[in-house]
Amino acid sequence: MLSLSALHRRIVGAAFIGLACLSLFASDVRAGTLIINITDGTTSYDIFDQLPPDVNGNPNQIQVDPAGLIFADFNIVGLTASSNNPGENNPGGAVLTIGGTVERTTGGGPVTLTITTYQTEFTLPQGPAFQMISTTSNTTTNVPGGSTVSFESWYNSTSPAVPPPPFGIPAPPIFLPLPGTGEAGDTTMIGGLPPSPSFSLTNQIELTIGGATGGTVPRIVFGGQTQLLAIPEPSSVILLGCALPLGLLVTRKIRRSGR
Repeated sequence: MLSLSALHRRIVGAAFIGLACLSLFASDVRAGTLIINITDGTTSYDIFDQLPPDVNGNPNQIQVDPAGLIFADFNIVGLTASSNNPGENNPGGAVLTIGGTVERTTGGGPVTLTITTYQTEFTLPQGPAFQMISTTSNTTTNVPGGSTVSFESWYNSTSPAVPPPPFGIPAPPIFLPLPGTGEAGDTTMIGGLPPSPSFSLTNQIELTIGGATGGTVPRIVFGGQTQLLAIPEPSSVILLGCALPLGLLVTRKIRRSGR
């Protein structure tokens, strides 16, 4: 029979081994990476979650200090991105959002600013197949005719550290002419996407803005969301119907916060 002291030593030893195994396991668990790339075709910035110029210390949330984003034709008033990585089961799903406010500061013809957002290593939702919903909503002020916005979302059943183009399977793109002053938005979706235990989402917004004229400053407050849901069993279809408005609600929230 073991003495009390010997039994105590064995229990303590087992506890240390268990803690060491947990520590080893935890060190191997990687969180997903949230990244924004913004470019006018000449100047480009990669912005990583929790690294300058991100001033939001929370994981899966980027709030850019725009002072260091210098472009020849644009003023970046605000720029944010967020995700719910590693995702949720339905009705939340995996969500990636982008939002901000951009002004055209020079005259002349239309110039394009492209903003791409990546989130790697989603693990939820899970199901027999996926559906992706792509939504954008924009508010414009003093934007000249010929200005446009396009928005597109991609699902990648693998999860590279920085998803290279092509970004995966796309939802149908959204292309909108922008009113001078007003609102524009749309939603598209794609179903039957293959399931994966670890996947990435990407979205991209292209703002093509005509030049400032007559002392006015063209401005766009923009928002976009990519949402991935597990295709439900027939008894759960009503839940999916309730989840669809989430994209419009979130982008409206982004739009208001970006003003």
